[in-house]
Formats: sequence, C-alpha cells, structure tokens
Amino acid sequence: MAERLSQREHEMLEEFLCTVLDDFSKGNITRHQAVSGIATLYTAAAEGRREEILEYLRKGRKLLRGEPAEFGKNRTLRFSGHP
Repeated sequence: MAERLSQREHEMLEEFLCTVLDDFSKGNITRHQAVSGIATLYTAAAEGRREEILEYLRKGRKLLRGEPAEFGKNRTLRFSGHP
C-alpha cells in the first residue's frame, strides 16, 4: 500500500518541482537535467524508496546542478547534464 505524504513532504515536493521549472526557465540547468531530476524522483517513488525520496527533496537543487550524492547501496546519482 502506498504511503501518503505529510503536509511538509508535500510542500517539499512542490518546492522541488518549482525549483526545477524555475532553474530551467532561467537557464541554470539544461532540459536534460530537469527531466532527469524529475524522472529520478518519480522512479524512487514508484519503487517505494521513501528515504531516498526525502533526501532527494532536501538536496535536489544541488543534485540538479551536478553535485553528486550517495543514496542507498553504493548508488550515485549525478545530474550534470551528461547522459
């Protein structure tokens, strides 16, 4: 059964999505970075990786701009605009 978002988690999700859209529209990140960030968050949610989702929502802007972060079992997420 899917877990419901708390009010704070919902606010964090909105902040993340607004940040992605704002950064893309200002040219601070590429289209690829924006899509990759949203897709990664969606995938983590679909697979039920709650802690990864919350960490991603907290550090999303840094990740989108290309700074690496470790999540889970030796998995590195990087959104530097490179495929």
